[in-house]
Amino acid sequence: MAVSWATWLFTYRQKMIFPSDQCTFVEDSIGLQKALKGRLEPNEWKPLLASSLIYEFSPRIKRKLYPQRGVRFAIGLLAALGPIAIIRLVSPETRLEILPTLGYVLAVLFVYSTLFWDISLLRKKLHLSADIAAIELVGRESLFRTLSKLDAMKLSDVEERKLEKLGWSIYHTPFPSITQRLENLKTSAIAQNARTRVLRSEGVDPTIR
Repeated sequence: MAVSWATWLFTYRQKMIFPSDQCTFVEDSIGLQKALKGRLEPNEWKPLLASSLIYEFSPRIKRKLYPQRGVRFAIGLLAALGPIAIIRLVSPETRLEILPTLGYVLAVLFVYSTLFWDISLLRKKLHLSADIAAIELVGRESLFRTLSKLDAMKLSDVEERKLEKLGWSIYHTPFPSITQRLENLKTSAIAQNARTRVLRSEGVDPTIR
């Protein structure tokens, strides 16, 4: 598989700096941030690749993401067709021209998709879930060290995402900040340690799932 070093990432909604702490997969190539070329060792790329692979290809991740898209599309369609249905019910004799009506439906769907098709919060949560799944393969410390090293580099896109406010925004990125990723690993470690203590107190081997 070829490696493609990129500076920009183009999504359906915006052009943004390629995320330094993420990897993308397009056909037979891996996309990595150009600014990091030569700055990470191969073993430091491994946990980033593991997390990104899980996010992109895990059936569990896709099962959570796709229904959200379907629900939002259904709501948009209802918002577009609802008023037309009401007009027909209230005033059946009203004649609706095909082209203006179709134009209205398309306009409503366009506005809805632009303003309310924001599933960035869900995507962030799924990226964090992919991190937890990745540590089962590469180890918690491995991912934590790589993210900490990237954090220390003070890369522009990494610092910018730290300032991203919570809530809805058309300009939200679908990626969690590096601070969120590090905190997520710390929280999962605390939860895992607590679970281990409980199991041992009950005489159960915590290594047995």
